[in-house]
Amino acid sequence: MTIAGAGRPVWEIEERAAERGIKLAASAHYRDLQIARGIAKELARDGREVCADDVRAVLAERHPDIDGCLNWMGALFRERDSWGPIWEPAGFLKSATPGSHGNRIVKWRLK
Repeated sequence: MTIAGAGRPVWEIEERAAERGIKLAASAHYRDLQIARGIAKELARDGREVCADDVRAVLAERHPDIDGCLNWMGALFRERDSWGPIWEPAGFLKSATPGSHGNRIVKWRLK
């Protein structure tokens, strides 16, 4: 299925819109994202696997003023360095965050 005149599949356009949305949210919450990424790296020491739920739990404990259930969390594991992505997927699990409705989320490991 393509959008008339665009010549691109609908899902490609939707993926690009989602990517733009995540970037905008991350930009608006840059400080919060940096704090959350620091927590994620701390939790992932020694090869441990970490997911967004783990980071949210620690974030809520240490920084109750930061809402970890916003769209900027989508950028959490998209961090890159000069060599490329610093995180690699390590599996999946169901989210325990109430607003996530048990959706499947990725467990991540530092490269």
